[in-house]
Amino acid sequence: MSSQPTSPISTYLAKAQDLNDRNQLTEAIALYEEAIEFYPDNAKLFCALGIVREKQGDIEEAIASYRQAIELDPQQQTWLYLALGQLLTDREQLDEAIATYEAGLQVYPDNLKLHQSLGTVAEQTGEIDRAIAQYQRAIELNPKQPTWVYFTLARLFKERDQFDDAIATYQTALEVYPDNAKLYPSLAIVTEQNGDIDGAIAYHSRGIELNPGQQTWVYLTLGRLLTEQDQLDEASANYQAALKIHPENAKLYQSLGVLAQKKEDPDGVIENYQRALELDPQQPPWVYFTLAEFLVQRSKFDESIAIHQTAVERYPENPEAYRLLGTSQNQAHQLEAAIDSYRQAIALDPDSAIWVYLTLGQLLQEQDDIEGAIALYKAASERHPDNADLQRELGWAQKKMEMSKPKSPPTSAA
Repeated sequence: MSSQPTSPISTYLAKAQDLNDRNQLTEAIALYEEAIEFYPDNAKLFCALGIVREKQGDIEEAIASYRQAIELDPQQQTWLYLALGQLLTDREQLDEAIATYEAGLQVYPDNLKLHQSLGTVAEQTGEIDRAIAQYQRAIELNPKQPTWVYFTLARLFKERDQFDDAIATYQTALEVYPDNAKLYPSLAIVTEQNGDIDGAIAYHSRGIELNPGQQTWVYLTLGRLLTEQDQLDEASANYQAALKIHPENAKLYQSLGVLAQKKEDPDGVIENYQRALELDPQQPPWVYFTLAEFLVQRSKFDESIAIHQTAVERYPENPEAYRLLGTSQNQAHQLEAAIDSYRQAIALDPDSAIWVYLTLGQLLQEQDDIEGAIALYKAASERHPDNADLQRELGWAQKKMEMSKPKSPPTSAA
C-alpha cells in the first residue's frame, strides 16, 4: 500500500484507524469528527466513528453514528445493520431494532442472520407470527441453521399447541443433524403431547442411544412412559442404566419405587423409597406416606411410625401426615399418641373425613374420656349434620355417660 493516501478522506481514515488500533479512542474520535466537518456526507466516516464510540462505551453516540451512516448509504455491509440492531435491542428499543433489521432486509433479503435477529426481537415484542415467519424463512433459505433456530421455532409452535408444526420442525432439524442427541428428547416431548406415546418412547430411546449421558429428566420421562405402557422390564432397565450415570439421583429411586408398586414388589417399594429419602429428605409427602404404608404391610410398625413422624416434622401443616401417623400409632396400640395425632389432624382440617372423627371418638372412649368423645361427636355433627354414623356414636356415648352416673338411692315412703 502507498504511504500517501489517495484522497484526504483516506488520510483521515488511516490516521484514525491507527489511533484506534493503539486504543487512543478519544483522539480517534476527534479526528473522525474533524473529517466529518469537511465531508459530512461520507457514510464511511460515520460508520468508523460509530465503531470507536461503541468501543469507548458511548452507546447513544454509536447508535447515532451508525444510523447516520445507513441514512447516507443504505448499501452498508450487513454487519452494520446487525450491530445497530443489537445495540438497540440491548437498550430495549425493540421497535427501532425491528425497523433496523427490516431496513437491512430491504437491501439483503436473503441474509440469514438478519432473519434470525428479526425473529428474536419480534418474539420479544410479542409478534409471534412475525417471529415464526422469520425463522421459517431462514430455514427455507438454508436448512443448515444453528440448532437454536429450530428449537426456538418448535417452542413457539408448541406454545400455541401447534404440535404438528413443532414436530415437523424437529424432523426437519433431524434431517440436517441426524445425530444430534438433544433434538430427540425435545421431539419426544411434543410427540407425547400430540398423543403418540410409542413415538415419544422411540425418540427418547434414540436420544439416550446417541448420548447415554442425557440429563436425568430424559430417563425419568422415558421410564414413566414405559411404566404407563406396562413395559415394566424395559422401564426397570432404563432406570438402572440411568443410575449408572446418575447414582445419587433421588428421583430415579423414587421412580423405581413407583415401578415396584406396579410390579407388586413390596420389598422393592420399601428399598427404593428409603434410598430416595436418604439421598434427599425433601421428598413430596406421598413418598413418606407410601413407604410407611408398605412398612405396615410388613408389620414394621415402629419403622412406619418413624417415617410418619419425619413427615410431620417436614410438613407440619399437612393434616394427612397427622391422620396417617395416628393410624400407624393406633395399629401399634400407642393410643395416647394416636389421639394426639388425630386431634392435630382435625385442628389443621376441621373438615376431615368422618372416619377420623369416628376413630378418635372410639379411642377417647377406650381411654374412658366419654365426655371428650361426646364433645368431639357434637363438633363433627355440626359439620356433617346428616351423617347417621356420627349420630349413632353420639347417642351411644351419651348413654354411656348416663349409665356411668351414680344412681340416687330411692326415697323411703313416709
